[in-house]
Amino acid sequence: MTYRINPDRAAPWNGLPELPIAPEYYQTVEIYEQLGNAKAAIGRLQGRSIVIPNQGILINSISL
Repeated sequence: MTYRINPDRAAPWNGLPELPIAPEYYQTVEIYEQLGNAKAAIGRLQGRSIVIPNQGILINSISL
C-alpha cells in the first residue's frame, strides 16, 4: 500500500491512511541503523551536557 501526498497545502486532506501504519514503512534496516546512530549521539550529548554551566541554553537550542 502506498501513501498519497496531498500537493495542495491550502485544501483539507481527508484521505489520511488508517492507523496503525503498515510496519514495512517504519520497520526497515535503514531506520534501525539510524536509530542506533541517534542513540549514540544522544548518549554523547548527555555526557557533554554535564559540563555546560547553563543547561537551559542547550535545551532551548534543540528547537532551533
